[in-house]
Amino acid sequence: SEQWFLDAAVAWWPKGESGGLSLFAGGRYTDLDDQLDFRLAANGQQVWLLDNDRDFLDVLVGVRQQFSLSDSWKLHTHADYSFGDSEGTYLLQATIRYGMGAKKQYGLMLGYRYKEAEFKHGDIEEDYTYKGPLLAFNFRL
Repeated sequence: SEQWFLDAAVAWWPKGESGGLSLFAGGRYTDLDDQLDFRLAANGQQVWLLDNDRDFLDVLVGVRQQFSLSDSWKLHTHADYSFGDSEGTYLLQATIRYGMGAKKQYGLMLGYRYKEAEFKHGDIEEDYTYKGPLLAFNFRL
């Protein structure tokens, strides 16, 4: 089973980048690929192969807010929703970023992400929940 999510968006900062709040809109592409290979235990002969590949293209809208805790520490929050080919996907995320470098252009991030996604393909309905901690490194130009 392979799942790919790709988001692309354009953001707007109502009070400029230093204001912390940004609104964004764009697209979310999701590719789901499941392959089941059934074989006989005795000789390994293939009995049945199920290959279910499907993809979805959605409109994406969301909001981000950044809070400055100190010169090096920032709290980032993120919420988005996508809809279109899928039955809907939403994501909630919060991370703490520790900035490094002369301009704090490098960051080590620790946080939590919660995502629910619903897809319908023919008669098959799929519901996914992704949740848990995240650890990331980011950089800004």
